[in-house]
Amino acid sequence: MWILSLFLLIPLLHGSVRAGSITPLRYDLQFQLPTTSKQDTLIPAFLGYAQIDFLVTKSMHSKSLAYAEETPFDARTMFGSFYKQTRQQQGVSLAFDAVNLTHFENVTLENEGRKINIVSVQILKDKVVFVTSESVIQPGRYSLKVERYSGVITYDHGIFYREAGENTVLATQLFPQQARMVFPCIDNISAKTVFKLSLIHPHHTVAISSTIPQEAPSSLNANWKITKFVQTDAVAPHSLAFAILPNEFAQITTGSKLPINIFSNRHTITGPMSFELANLTEHIYREITAILANELPLTQLNILIMSDVQLSRSFGLFTLNYESLERADTTNRIHILTKAIVQQWFGGVTGAPSWPEFCFQDDIAEYISSKVLKKLVDSESYEYHRLVSYLKIQLAETFFAPGETSLLSEPTIFEVQSRCGLKGTAIIESVESVVGEKALYSTIRNLLATFKQRCFTFHDFAKAFRKVNAEGNLNLEMILELWEQNGGQPHLSVSKNDTRIGLRQMNVGRQAKTASGTWASMPLWPLKIELQNVQLPFNFMISQALDMAPVNSPLPFVNIGYRA
Repeated sequence: MWILSLFLLIPLLHGSVRAGSITPLRYDLQFQLPTTSKQDTLIPAFLGYAQIDFLVTKSMHSKSLAYAEETPFDARTMFGSFYKQTRQQQGVSLAFDAVNLTHFENVTLENEGRKINIVSVQILKDKVVFVTSESVIQPGRYSLKVERYSGVITYDHGIFYREAGENTVLATQLFPQQARMVFPCIDNISAKTVFKLSLIHPHHTVAISSTIPQEAPSSLNANWKITKFVQTDAVAPHSLAFAILPNEFAQITTGSKLPINIFSNRHTITGPMSFELANLTEHIYREITAILANELPLTQLNILIMSDVQLSRSFGLFTLNYESLERADTTNRIHILTKAIVQQWFGGVTGAPSWPEFCFQDDIAEYISSKVLKKLVDSESYEYHRLVSYLKIQLAETFFAPGETSLLSEPTIFEVQSRCGLKGTAIIESVESVVGEKALYSTIRNLLATFKQRCFTFHDFAKAFRKVNAEGNLNLEMILELWEQNGGQPHLSVSKNDTRIGLRQMNVGRQAKTASGTWASMPLWPLKIELQNVQLPFNFMISQALDMAPVNSPLPFVNIGYRA
């Protein structure tokens, strides 16, 4: 029965104004939390208010639509809603991403002071559709207000909770596409806009967010107070973050140029560990800004340390997993902190234009993190970390994503972990071996300056090396484009017999995915090889095979810093 209902939903969206026609301009959001669900008082929930200012970019016309009328959403049901009848409805519909959001009340739509009637609100599996009385929606600026709606607090996504002694801490995890679990939106990585946030929370708690409070919290009644925050810069929906902290949480602030506040449970993290983290964070931030020659456009940066959480990708406030930090040695602790902070630039200040290209911003973040790590730890610890990174690449290429490109087919945590910050980082390091560290730093800095609060592509990076000749008519931009468009990685066999060395790419019979999504024979990779321990050290390119003699012992190859 439910399969038929899903088919009945399809025509409803054909006449809807969706992400391709809507450009978000501003979100004004207010949340009251925690509350309880109307369906079940045992389910933690929140109440929301949303004003979405947006631009309609092309005229939309109504259609005669068949759709399925639904019963109210029930958080206890498997599919969320049940559909009971079909009828005809005319009027242009506005569709926004929304999951587990219900009880939309007092919905209004305005266009330059003119009120547009909303005749119904339809809650679908992953959309909320506002049906208007208009037969045509003209291009222009619109403002949609929802005076009240309900959402569910979960254990892992959207707004989630963790026990913190006698009380509960609430925080957000909106990555990769979970903002729709908190407010109706265009939940797309490229849909960057500004956010204005207010939080209504209990008196014994503290509210933090991506930005600083606009003013001191004000009391509403005996139980609730409200904290209003200043407006954010333009960020993607998944980059917004906030948290409600009970009195079990303590704060320590670094002495860096940008104040960095670290919030943690005083009953879990000891004072010495808190001070160690603050000290490391201060040194890390200084090294990052030296490399990027760029300060974060923030008044402060908030770091929230919690148990059993994934690293969030939010801007201005991000969460770190306590267990990961507690188990890590100093080297890995530095790496965890560094990469999370670098992602404030690559993912916050600038970032990818689409989910398929998301990995490249992580590749740059991992490259910068490796550079910072090299400055802050001894050479043995650094080389050990490099070896672990190399093994991660081999695991991904052998088991998790063999033959895949670095382009994400879908934005999931598993895909990000198995493709991002791995072989793409090795490619960036290979570029450094050709152009030098100084030139590569300059290119990365130019990306930040040129695409601040905008999106950049892999091509924007690659074209900076168009004039760098690799061999013959082959320039470095062409090589980078080849790497992006084809999956897999080189497998180079090295054989040595006395003073003779043979090199072979072992690609025969190997398949790789292309950027178009098809599978084909893996290409031969242009590889830069460096010879040492010879009378005149030199570099050369190899495509398929090469035999050399005579060559002195020991084996004189350098491959991304690893000597064989």
